[in-house]
Amino acid sequence: MEPMVDARVTFRRLTPAGEHWFFGYYDNQAFAPDDRRHLAHRVGFCDRLPGPSDEAELAVIDLDDTGAAAGAPRVFARTRAWNFQQGAMLQWVGERPQTVFYNTATAAGEYRGVVRDLRRRQGRELPMALADLSVDGRRGLAVNFDRVFAFRPGYGYCQKPDPWASQRHPAEDGVWWVDVERARARQVLSLERLWEAMAHAFPGQDRKICVNHLTLNPAGDRWVLLARTFPEGEARHWATTVFVADREGRLLTTVVDAAMASHYWWSDDRTLVFFMVGKDGNQLYQVDVVTGAQTVIDAAFFPFDGHCSTSPDGQWMLYDSYPRQGYRYLYLYHLGQRRGVTLGGLRDMPVTVIDVRCDLHPRWNRAGIGISFDGTFEGFRGIYSVDLRPLMRDAFGVS
Repeated sequence: MEPMVDARVTFRRLTPAGEHWFFGYYDNQAFAPDDRRHLAHRVGFCDRLPGPSDEAELAVIDLDDTGAAAGAPRVFARTRAWNFQQGAMLQWVGERPQTVFYNTATAAGEYRGVVRDLRRRQGRELPMALADLSVDGRRGLAVNFDRVFAFRPGYGYCQKPDPWASQRHPAEDGVWWVDVERARARQVLSLERLWEAMAHAFPGQDRKICVNHLTLNPAGDRWVLLARTFPEGEARHWATTVFVADREGRLLTTVVDAAMASHYWWSDDRTLVFFMVGKDGNQLYQVDVVTGAQTVIDAAFFPFDGHCSTSPDGQWMLYDSYPRQGYRYLYLYHLGQRRGVTLGGLRDMPVTVIDVRCDLHPRWNRAGIGISFDGTFEGFRGIYSVDLRPLMRDAFGVS
């Protein structure tokens, strides 16, 4: 197989050949406020799940004007709180040019968040590891990463067993609101409360549940969460209930009720882009979380699930695919013109453990003219960048 097919752009590798580097999830900010630096994880393997003693190195990559690497990555920290899908939740904090966030683990296996000043080489700990950080970096949401690891190892941490493993929806577990500035955490939603809101969809059953994903909107006054049931007995797969909640953990609305819901993105404070089951079946929708209105974006161009994100100016959609005939594809779509193009297909390195797979997870830079993504098409795990300006100009007439 060729490393790539149907390429319409130039793919530039940001990380050293032969080593395993990745950034992680598509909704964490990889690019510094000036777009001149990019964050990265380096690990020593990519063919098995991490164990309690396995570390990830955290680094900064300097970029030139095209988004290409301008030097070797500079390692600034190590952590044992990481996974292959979301790394250590590494990201830049708000608009601060020297401040990053990541999760770490203590010697006793407790998880903590770290806000670190790269210039001063100083960091301060938060009482819990974060599953999401607000756009301004002032608040975050925390979950039980041990329970997430038991549910989906690609998204949790492996330092210790879930203390409530035997309980299906314990009141002590759930979601915590974290004040990043004051380093304080308080539980705002319990798994018991979530089950009470979900149970009607499972008559006669008592299901074990987990919060798999959750994300604050840009204003930080609402957040979406995916509550999922553990596959048990005859239930071979999870069911997903999607709630939107406020800062106090009050459940404001149900977007999906015990059905299929996958990747999403806040395009503004009340609108989610969501691949889910809706009024027209499994589609990529725009969902108004206040009115509940659902609008299919483009059924012909987005017939399958992918990691979705809108550009900073709201004019473009970035998307990817799961493997098709051994290739993962990248797409760029102009929302105003209602048309899109394939950026290219990239060979996918097969894995024996699904939770160590390398999704592309494409991410916008701050200017909305370039992207980065993770890939294995050269035979190792690497981070790559694309300058989109030539394609935006030639294919869409946008300069």
